[in-house]
Amino acid sequence: MAPRHTYVSGDLALLIVDWVVEGRAAHGGQVRIAGTATDVARRGPDGFWRYVIDSPFGTAADGPEQTGRPTEVGPTDAAAGPTSPDGTGQSAIGR
Repeated sequence: MAPRHTYVSGDLALLIVDWVVEGRAAHGGQVRIAGTATDVARRGPDGFWRYVIDSPFGTAADGPEQTGRPTEVGPTDAAAGPTSPDGTGQSAIGR
């Protein structure tokens, strides 16, 4: 993930984030999915930011860029815990 723009107003934030997922599909071929997400986050009473709206492909009319056969991605619960796109446990937009 690479943040492109972050706009904060009080306890709300609008994030524009470029992202890429690369890997190997079950059939053995390479898979690459990329997009620019438009997300809204809210700061909780504990100071951590949590996604409240996640639009992974933003305004892309044709959906994700893909190479190889697409793979199914399971659901996520963005509100389940603190945001930490880089795996450090720190929010992408600070505390």
